[in-house]
Amino acid sequence: MKVFIKNKLISWGGGSDVTDINGATVYKVKGRVFSIGRKKVMCDPEGNTLYVIRNRWFNPIRHKTYIKDAEGNRVATVYSKAFDLATLYADTTTGQYTVQGKFFSRSSTIARDNVPVAILERQLTVVLDAFSLEAAPEDIPFMTALVIALDNLCDNRSK
Repeated sequence: MKVFIKNKLISWGGGSDVTDINGATVYKVKGRVFSIGRKKVMCDPEGNTLYVIRNRWFNPIRHKTYIKDAEGNRVATVYSKAFDLATLYADTTTGQYTVQGKFFSRSSTIARDNVPVAILERQLTVVLDAFSLEAAPEDIPFMTALVIALDNLCDNRSK
């Protein structure tokens, strides 16, 4: 399955749209205007919360982003290692994910325990943060949350 993740050009809180190949909304991502940790909530089209993505509020040296499920349980910690800024990691309850290839390059592979599970490609649009994500249908919800968390992490790291 392939989805497109596009940050809204004009959005008070940094929201995103996630659509399928036909342009139908798959997920909605709502950002918060005044949020210490760049909190984003990923919902299904009916508005039910699936994941909450938030940066660690105090990032003096090592930046981290957390993904929580709808019940508030942490399901992933996304981070980069101190001397390896090219590879991004996510420790989850189902294994360790790595983004092989730079996140901001044209194409990256997301692997779970060193087995490729998704392809992430940067889209050439007016909006800089636009991606296509291809993965198994059962992996798409978490993979989408992971891409949003990676984008949050990289945005936070660059500031």
